[in-house]
Amino acid sequence: MLSSLDCLILSNLSTGTLSEQQASALQSWVSAGGLLVVVGGQNWQQTLANLPPALLPVKVTGTAPVPSLNSLAEFGQQRIGDPGPWLASQATTTDGTAIVAEDSLPILVAARRGAGTVFYLALDPASEPLRSWAGSEHLWRYVLSSISAAAASPGVAARQY
Repeated sequence: MLSSLDCLILSNLSTGTLSEQQASALQSWVSAGGLLVVVGGQNWQQTLANLPPALLPVKVTGTAPVPSLNSLAEFGQQRIGDPGPWLASQATTTDGTAIVAEDSLPILVAARRGAGTVFYLALDPASEPLRSWAGSEHLWRYVLSSISAAAASPGVAARQY
């Protein structure tokens, strides 16, 4: 069933009922070239509940207020007009690359998993500041560009990170 997808975004979704077989199928799909985006944010516990820890490029430990998102604004080439602080999931990078980090808090992290890619986003895209931020287009274009690179030539594809 997953083989028909290029990208899967898990955000504000309870994975608590995810079976061992479903988790294994998700890992296999990513390894075969799928693009998985896992969103943290304030509801990180329900989204990450039964996801295999080895699939994620971070270890999430809680939530934290983020008073500034200057690095994200720079990445997205658009200022963030909404004044902080914002609530983000707090994580440490395990084996991924932090694409965007604010001080020591990773905001966007990417990792290869076989021929596929997993991204972790510490902020909820359905909430402010991402919901109305003009730089979200650049953020998603960056993330989704991994689809075409993996599909075109997974063995030779050059990644941005």
